[in-house]
Amino acid sequence: MTDTVIPGVGPDAPPTVNEKGGKQSYSPYRFDLLDAKAMLRLAEIAGRGAAKYGADNWRKLDINDNINHALVHLYAHLAGDKQDDHLVHALCRVLFATAQDGEEDEATDDEPKPYRVVLCGKITGVSGDTSSDLVLR
Repeated sequence: MTDTVIPGVGPDAPPTVNEKGGKQSYSPYRFDLLDAKAMLRLAEIAGRGAAKYGADNWRKLDINDNINHALVHLYAHLAGDKQDDHLVHALCRVLFATAQDGEEDEATDDEPKPYRVVLCGKITGVSGDTSSDLVLR
């Protein structure tokens, strides 16, 4: 497994104190600001894509393909096409391109990155080396 370091989530994250005096590590991530219904729509589209093309198939595509398909969906939405949920498809493709950004030179095989988080109702683990699964409760 690659030694991946996510800024702001390790033991060196600075502590913060809330208005009641509660202490915890400061997190620069604000998942609470993401709309839950939009994230559910995104996960549904990603699941349909995985069923149709295979899980992590998007990692085998060039970043520019994901960007182009995002733009196609945005323009289809702007043109008034209603046959698909174009905004969510565009969001999904932009997410894929964002994940690929900077990884193109690193990846030489078809294996998914070991730090890909698997969401299934709640976070149940990290794909890759199962000896280091993460379980959040």
